[in-house]
This record gives sequence, structure tokens and C-alpha cells, in this order.
Amino acid sequence: MASNFFLVHHTFKPGMAEKWWANMKNYDENKQKIHQENQIEAGVYCHTFMPTTKEGPMFCIWEAKEGVSVSEFQNFIDGPNAIGVHMDLDHPLNNHCQKIDHDLIGGEGPYPRRF
Repeated sequence: MASNFFLVHHTFKPGMAEKWWANMKNYDENKQKIHQENQIEAGVYCHTFMPTTKEGPMFCIWEAKEGVSVSEFQNFIDGPNAIGVHMDLDHPLNNHCQKIDHDLIGGEGPYPRRF
């Protein structure tokens, strides 16, 4: 069994878009490093961050290592190491996660696997 990929559709909770982007200005290399370390520890990795407009939505492609269930992945995205929490915002996003069906794309993921 290999790692799994997820498409995550992020929408801002009311009043959070402006705060989110204001805090992105403070998302320096050190905070980014800590965030990535927390991801790897949880067995997940964000391959792509794709905002569509400043008001959203945003889309991401995430990978979860073998053994991370769909519910565990959702708990991570909604939990204390979620994107946004690291910017001192209290869960600014609604996160809809969809597991990508690897069998429909020849058994591979959309990106080279990290795990």
C-alpha cells in the first residue's frame, strides 16, 4: 500500500479572509519550517497551495503516508496544526477533503510521492 493524495477545498469562515491574508505577511521562513515539521510528524505533506481569489476558495493537494485514514487526515486539517492555526487564527477555514482515487489515474498520485 502506498501513500494517498487528497484534494482539499478550503473556504473562509465569515470575516476571516482579510485576517488570513494580513497574517500571511508574517509567515516567515521559521514559521514555515515549523509548520512543515508538524506536517511530516503527522504523516502529511502539502504539495500545492492554489488560491483562486483573495476571498477564496483555495485548493490544496495533500499527501498522507500509508496508514493515515481519511478521518485522521480530516482531523489533521481541522486540528491544531492546521493551516491558519499557525498564523494565530482560530480555525479560519472550512475544509472539505476528497481522497483521490489512484486507480482511476493508473495507480499513481498527481505528484511524486514524499512518503
